[in-house]
Amino acid sequence: MKGLRSSNTDTSQVFKDFIKTSKKGMLIKEQKLRFHEDRIIMMDTSTMTAKQGDYIEQRRVEIMQRR
Repeated sequence: MKGLRSSNTDTSQVFKDFIKTSKKGMLIKEQKLRFHEDRIIMMDTSTMTAKQGDYIEQRRVEIMQRR
């Protein structure tokens, strides 16, 4: 019975470690996405073609709706 409890404890710890690692990975992905979106929001469209400017403006609207 002690072996079973030890195995359960080991499995629980492995699962907890996995969750922590997953959360860190998700945070990193969210930070990268936020950085990319911030660049789009701050982008100067005055030197772009009309088509490029329209695309960036549409992306800004999508980003702002999510936030």
